[in-house]
Amino acid sequence: MTRYLLCLFPLFMAAQPGNAALPTEAARPYRLQVVLHVAEHPILTGVFQERVQRELHDSLQAALGGLARVEVVRDHPRLQEVETKGLQHALDSWNFINDTKIQFIFIDFVDGRYELQARQYDGSAGLPSPVVRRAATTERLLVARNAGLLIDKDFGLVGTITHKDNKKVEVTFKGGGLGTPLERWVKKDDIFAVAQIVDQAGAGQAAFRVPWTLLQVSAEPKDGKAACLLSHRFDNPLPDAAGVLGYRCLKLGTIKAPLRLRVISDDKLATPLNARPVQISGVSFQDKPLEGINTNADGLVNSRQRYNNVAFVKIFEGELLLAKIPIAIVEERTILIPVSTNAKAERRGQIVLRRNRWLRRVFEAIAVASSVVNDLNGTVKESREAAMKKAQDGLRGLEAETKNLKAEHDALVKEAAEAQMTLDLTQGEQYLRELQDQANQLQTYITKLSGIVNEEKDPKRQKWKEMAQQAKLLEAAADYDQAITLYEKVFEAGYEDAELKRYVDKLKSVWPLKDDKHRKAETFIYQTWPKVEFASQMKAALPEAREAFETCKGLGDWMRLRKLYKDNVAHAARLGKEVESLRRDNEDDRKTLDIIDAVSKELLALDQELEKYLREAESKLK
Repeated sequence: MTRYLLCLFPLFMAAQPGNAALPTEAARPYRLQVVLHVAEHPILTGVFQERVQRELHDSLQAALGGLARVEVVRDHPRLQEVETKGLQHALDSWNFINDTKIQFIFIDFVDGRYELQARQYDGSAGLPSPVVRRAATTERLLVARNAGLLIDKDFGLVGTITHKDNKKVEVTFKGGGLGTPLERWVKKDDIFAVAQIVDQAGAGQAAFRVPWTLLQVSAEPKDGKAACLLSHRFDNPLPDAAGVLGYRCLKLGTIKAPLRLRVISDDKLATPLNARPVQISGVSFQDKPLEGINTNADGLVNSRQRYNNVAFVKIFEGELLLAKIPIAIVEERTILIPVSTNAKAERRGQIVLRRNRWLRRVFEAIAVASSVVNDLNGTVKESREAAMKKAQDGLRGLEAETKNLKAEHDALVKEAAEAQMTLDLTQGEQYLRELQDQANQLQTYITKLSGIVNEEKDPKRQKWKEMAQQAKLLEAAADYDQAITLYEKVFEAGYEDAELKRYVDKLKSVWPLKDDKHRKAETFIYQTWPKVEFASQMKAALPEAREAFETCKGLGDWMRLRKLYKDNVAHAARLGKEVESLRRDNEDDRKTLDIIDAVSKELLALDQELEKYLREAESKLK
């Protein structure tokens, strides 16, 4: 998977004690929010929907007792996204943290049967349940019961890792201190997925699934805690790093079933690897294998035995171990395993995954910085004090995140050198410069606003200068039309500042549209391009983005190109999220991944040209 620049995976590091900054939530009950979405069909009447909603609430609340507070709702802010993308792709792309388990239940009536789909996103761990659950019944009165059974399979307890080393961890469960017995919800040998929780300075927390890493409960829970064995593909899977608050885990709804694998090469071709020895154990990597099977011409392995909850897989090239991978058994489907045929590349692949994870954090930091500026533009209208507080809070967050990202950058450079590999950090370094620029803009705003308050005694001049600083914020958001309008209001009101007047005159000389081609470019940059969401749409629109760049560059219009650059950064982050929701064992998804790969390269090339041009053009204003 190393070819996908924007793919998202967590960091890796040496084992250390858990980070106390991440609360265990042991005394907090779960909040289970069931989003019930019923298709339009004559037989799915309002009375039917209300009964399902009521029965589902009552049965879930009775089953969960004091461990959770249940609500069943008919609408949700993310429902439209889920309807558009589907339960698989939509939830796989999420990584936000909140206090809610969001359980989607879709009900339809097809060919005389009530068909149900269910999937959950746990906000505490920032992880979705592993699969989309499905059920069907012809009995109208059993619909609510079937929905409840689907939810029960994936109501996974959440734990916070409070102590860890290379082989085992201690997990403290959310709700474990409420006095509710946990034996119903977690048992010895249960399997947990792991997420890294990161502090997005200024924008709350985010979660990132730790790939190919599982916890297995090694003893019955006691006092709201349990000891777990740590199994992983890569070394040191639970790093402490700048900005990392700690780790949470989510119990998976595992089953007993045969293991089905497809082993492919970890490159662009994804070639099935034939005749590779595969050893499978049901206890641990150290345990004697229960069976050994060679991959066939399609890279497939179908185990003869059924495995309970988890299987421990080793893949060889002759006698050389290529990879060892713990696999949770959550449904009877083929699991795709990309493997490098070079054993040394496994270590290098780990560093690439860490780079991709860092790059995604850079994208999200840029998005946070933009939102801070946009929010500040709204706050300025409220009061000077509110604007100052918003700016100071935003600056602290940006400075902390920039420091964390630079520290991670330096660690990546060091690890790549030790592994004797070339690691491309160009895009992240470019956007880090943009992040620093936005932090500098906030610092300038704070300094200027403080100076106005402390040095300017005339209330009128205070107001004029504050308006001029608000115009600067509008510039930071690439809203130059509004900024120029506000500057002109300041001058019309009687404010005199020769230096500022010369600066605004330069803006006004650039901003007017020169011809129809220029107008077309502006329409694309401000109206069409920001609304593009998916890679396929970006691919179709990229030629026009390039044309808009060339048009504005030829006319010396750096102002509209600043807006284009900002949108490109947002699109890069969107591509990263789209990658996370795709699977390489699906033909349509593989085609989409190819599109993302191509679009990412084109965006990077365009952004590099944009950055160079913008720095040259903006330097002439100073």
